[in-house]
Amino acid sequence: MTYTQDETENIRKYQESTDPDVLEFVRNVMNGDDKINYITIAFMPDTAVDEIEKLTGKKVRGSRIVLDINAINHIKKGLVRQEC
Repeated sequence: MTYTQDETENIRKYQESTDPDVLEFVRNVMNGDDKINYITIAFMPDTAVDEIEKLTGKKVRGSRIVLDINAINHIKKGLVRQEC
């Protein structure tokens, strides 16, 4: 397949922006090889942590933003429904 220069540049940018660990996790889940239940994709910013603590009165320091097996399977089911 031949791509335009713009398409090639967009593909390159996408590949550079993809975290290889997240990509491997997603591929493993999609293939049924789900040895881990989740992967940390980010940590909550201090401003969000402060606001949540203020609103809830609960300490949430060190809270992570994770992508888990359920999220991948939910997305996968949605993609299958769209193909039908």
